[in-house]
Amino acid sequence: MNSPHQATPKRLWWLRIAAAAAILGCGVLISRLKQPEEGVATAPSAPAPDAARKPQAETSKGGGTAEVELLLKLAVSKLGAAQSAKSAGDSLIDLRAALGRLPPGEASRVVQEFLNSGADSSTRAPFALGPGGSLASAPTLRSFLLDYLEQIDPGAAARIGREILGKMESADEWALALRSVAKFEPSDTTRDWLASKVRQLLRHEPWLQDPSVGCLEAFDVAVHLGGSSLIPDLTRLLRMTNNQAVAHAAFLAADRLARSDPEPVLASLLPDFDMMNGRESTRAGYFAKADISQAAQRELLEKYLLHPQLGESELEAFADAFPSENSMVSHNLLTETRPRSGAEIRSRDAASLQVVHRWMHDPRFQEIRPQLNSIRIRLEGFLGRKPDRTP
Repeated sequence: MNSPHQATPKRLWWLRIAAAAAILGCGVLISRLKQPEEGVATAPSAPAPDAARKPQAETSKGGGTAEVELLLKLAVSKLGAAQSAKSAGDSLIDLRAALGRLPPGEASRVVQEFLNSGADSSTRAPFALGPGGSLASAPTLRSFLLDYLEQIDPGAAARIGREILGKMESADEWALALRSVAKFEPSDTTRDWLASKVRQLLRHEPWLQDPSVGCLEAFDVAVHLGGSSLIPDLTRLLRMTNNQAVAHAAFLAADRLARSDPEPVLASLLPDFDMMNGRESTRAGYFAKADISQAAQRELLEKYLLHPQLGESELEAFADAFPSENSMVSHNLLTETRPRSGAEIRSRDAASLQVVHRWMHDPRFQEIRPQLNSIRIRLEGFLGRKPDRTP
């Protein structure tokens, strides 16, 4: 992101902390930013729309269907016997090519029948997301087919997704099912139902104790849904000092929520300060994302700064970060992070500086005037003004 803050150490401290946390114990989340290593089976690219709808002339519908059904049966045994992720990936390439030669409706029927059979086999590849939330590599044949089905028949993918979400058999499949239902059934009723399913996942100890990558990626559905209903679950998980992978996934989800839907999220953090005991600096980072030019967010920020339980170390953490533009860049199941432009950041900084000046002369904020002054000095530097260091 090109911005006047890019090279400022304090401006990037949250990003460095998150990166360090990932290196220490949560690399499972950030590894998806890397290209798969040579020899790792990746999910072949989806066929172009026209190609998916034009079966080869020399292949009859019946013959093509029989070929695919046979390939699916063979894939289970071939994948099970595969000696490497590469050989497993070659089998998936052949399977996708065969599926692509069928009309989409016929391919959908064949895939659904196989998924309903319950058969499966490992691909020896990781669960890894690519652009748009599609799988760059699939860990099982079923996850590969669920991803493919969504591309050729979204309605069927959503229907099967609801069936998968009725049982708790595979966290990876749950992630894909949540994605399909969220994308293709966008009603308010469905959103409420999805929130209940995400909450169910966030409380399912067998999955959380040894989380798969798909389980951790599913936290992004909370970001997609927005609002604050899942904040209590996320804050509970981000305090899990004995489970860094889950804690980091919860931190990232709450962080993106604070940026994308700040008002309900920040409001939910105010009534119960004990909700984030031990993660006070994390809470400071969330409030540092508030856009002070928006009246509702400014009011929430004032309540936070005047909160009787706001400790000095948390206040210092806030002063070092505000106004925060840091965000995590990754491929996610449903959401994308759009960094603000340099002009947008500069406009926000100018608005923040104006309000901080006003706060410094407000008797309510006299006890935190030193911290406000440090924010003022930093913002003046960002805006290219000669900082007045007079308190």
